[in-house]
Amino acid sequence: MVINEYCIAEEFLKRHHEAISTFQRCCADSQQFANLAKTLKYRQVETNVEELLRKPIERFQCNALVLHDLKNCTPTSHKDFDLVVKSLNIAKNFLDVCSGSRNNNVEDSRHLVKNGIVVIKSEKDRKLRHIFLFNDVLVCCKQKISSARSHRLTYEVKWYIPLCDLKLEDKFSAQEEKQADIRHQEEISSLKKELVKLQKELKEEMQKVKAADSQVLTHRQNRPLEYVRKKLAEQEAKLLVASPHLQLKLLNQANQKAFVLLMASDYERTNWKSTISGLLGKANPPAKLSLADVTNLINSQRIPKLLGSALDSNDISLEEERLNGNLNVVIHKLQGLREEADAFCSVEVDSFGHFFTKAKTNRLKGREPSWNEEFDIDLEGAQSMHILCYKIGSHTDSLLGKCSLFLHKEWITEDFQNKVISLGNELLLTVSLKYTSPEKLKRMASSVKSDVFGVKLERIVKKEGRQVPLIVAACTEEIERRGLKDVGIYRVSGLSSEIQRLKKVFNKNSSEGIAGLASADTNVLTGLVKLFFRELPEALFTDLGYPEFVKGIGLTDPDTKERFLVGQLVGLPSCNYATIMHVLNHLVKVSQNEEANKMSLANLATVFGPTLLRPAEKDQMANGMESLFCHGAREVILQTTILLYFLNLMTKNYNFPLPKSAK
Repeated sequence: MVINEYCIAEEFLKRHHEAISTFQRCCADSQQFANLAKTLKYRQVETNVEELLRKPIERFQCNALVLHDLKNCTPTSHKDFDLVVKSLNIAKNFLDVCSGSRNNNVEDSRHLVKNGIVVIKSEKDRKLRHIFLFNDVLVCCKQKISSARSHRLTYEVKWYIPLCDLKLEDKFSAQEEKQADIRHQEEISSLKKELVKLQKELKEEMQKVKAADSQVLTHRQNRPLEYVRKKLAEQEAKLLVASPHLQLKLLNQANQKAFVLLMASDYERTNWKSTISGLLGKANPPAKLSLADVTNLINSQRIPKLLGSALDSNDISLEEERLNGNLNVVIHKLQGLREEADAFCSVEVDSFGHFFTKAKTNRLKGREPSWNEEFDIDLEGAQSMHILCYKIGSHTDSLLGKCSLFLHKEWITEDFQNKVISLGNELLLTVSLKYTSPEKLKRMASSVKSDVFGVKLERIVKKEGRQVPLIVAACTEEIERRGLKDVGIYRVSGLSSEIQRLKKVFNKNSSEGIAGLASADTNVLTGLVKLFFRELPEALFTDLGYPEFVKGIGLTDPDTKERFLVGQLVGLPSCNYATIMHVLNHLVKVSQNEEANKMSLANLATVFGPTLLRPAEKDQMANGMESLFCHGAREVILQTTILLYFLNLMTKNYNFPLPKSAK
């Protein structure tokens, strides 16, 4: 609409090429002019005249790309669809006119379609690269910061493939992807822990700067802040390199060179694959491209930086942007199918940028499948959720549609929010979402009469006449019998309705509950185990003992740490100790099938750490230990680390002594 209202915009863009040439000529003629042009400040950020001249072009190009994506995601029946198409046509025609005013050749018709950070896999290592996809060529670059002060980016071209020579390899090894994921899980867990620590340090340093008024701080006084920013950016890059494991293979048919791109989620891989496939049929041989031509092309794009966000962050609430706690997701129904399909939905949620499949609906056949299935998803440093809908085929599942949702507290509330989302291809999916923060996940005694859930552990075992609760022993036995090789065991959520149904059965009659375990889905069984421990009025490791475990895990001397932590463990009540040992043994058995289920000890500790160690809210306040019970990601990492320590001892066949209460 700006194009129609303000003719000055058209005039500016038509003369943009001439303006850039004039500016460059002036810089060459006068060094004083060149120096002045490079020392400008725009909104407190160092820039130069050339960058400012390019900003309007970038804005119009960006708007055109946004309108293109919006058109693909808007159903044709939507009241705004015609307006979106009209706006897109105006933007395209306008840019074409401006492009034609310079020269009507291949270079002028070339435009950027998609770009992003990916990991390139080689035989020996992984490399973080920036991929630029134009309408006629795909370029892989190494991203560099040319100036320590301005953080301006330049790109070193590593390779490029004209689209007329590019072939997508559809075949990939699922087993190879699983192995890659397994190998990097321990590294990913360690990187997450360090990332949370650096986020805390950055927040503290930025608060210091804000309190001292950064306008009067010297460069030396700002050094700690810049150092932490740099370390955080490095840590983010390491996590980006370690996380992806899903392959997208590219072949340059001209020289038969193959490249493997690694993606963090099936959503991301599908996006790249569909975009490239859509361009391949339209690709014409480009004008002869040299390495210098491609380098100039890339460095003229002025792409906003996608890597190293910590370097530019002026927001001290970095950690708050990521969600921890629980997310209840209800998948209701799918509308818009043109024919009957046997379909299911998959939900991916990220943890510090690394996506995991968290839930899958049952398969349902029909023109408008209505699942109405609810899932309880644990969040750890989450920012995004992907929902993908698949059609089941005879040999492979085909993607019907997908969407990505940004998770933020402003729109995800403590009450269910109904939302109709577009999956593309005129498909609409109805979902409901409810978020529960870590602070609201309080342990409390059951308000209804019950013999199992929400009841103190001592009372349960006393009534049953055993040291390990029957529900825990029965569920873990059934899981070990038939579920140890299930991918994502304990990480993938089971149906909430089935978990709640079994909970009610156990609360009425444990014998009937045990009888129903044999026919239950393994993800329902794992969800039942987690729910039991989550609803204990007191943490399994006890609320009183938790501060001591926190103290012990912080000890630096290995022998002292071992004696202290084991001493705290054997000092617990006998039923707590026996149940902990049972759970540790069970989780070790699960991890021994890691090649099949992709659940390492670190993964299992992440799932169970908060469940077994998070204290009751009332005891946190009563004991005055607020400083030890930091909320959010730091709390999760702390509890995960404690549990992982004991799991590692268990794998070493550590000879745990009898609990003091049993002597």
